[in-house]
Amino acid sequence: MKFLVLALTTLLAATVSNASPTENSDPLVSLFEELVAADGEFEIFSAETRIRERWAMFDGDTVTLLMERGRIAYAQSEYEIAEGHFTDVAQLEPNFVDVWFQLANVSKQTDDYDQAARYLRTVVTLEPRHFDAWIMLAEIMTEVGNKNAAYKAYQQALEVHPHLEDAKLAIKALRPDVEGRGI
Repeated sequence: MKFLVLALTTLLAATVSNASPTENSDPLVSLFEELVAADGEFEIFSAETRIRERWAMFDGDTVTLLMERGRIAYAQSEYEIAEGHFTDVAQLEPNFVDVWFQLANVSKQTDDYDQAARYLRTVVTLEPRHFDAWIMLAEIMTEVGNKNAAYKAYQQALEVHPHLEDAKLAIKALRPDVEGRGI
């Protein structure tokens, strides 16, 4: 539990505002601009999907094969096998954001929240705009009863993806406990 608080502090220190990629160096910039400007469910879904696809892209046969095997094992609830495949990828390509997110998924699914938080720290260090990682962190913090940390993680997610309705609702529900109730 102590690690979760420490991990969150580290995660929040790697905020979205620290990321300042330029249009030329980061192909995701235009996709995030589209996401923020999206007006309607289809446009939002389309931008989200293209961002997630970009995060999952890797140009290499070995990594692609291992990721596919990991995803299949995960879908079949074979978490130990999935973790093995994803760990192999992480060793081969430590800067591949999606593998760390997949490892966090496996750890969360097996209720290893400390490990999931460590993986999520890696995700947002590599990609501070990873709204799915911020949401997962918020869910974990909620699960362990850390409302302040959950609130902050939901805020981070909304900073990069202002259309996350569930995050907006969660913040609204958490606000009285975090910011206090009026008299």
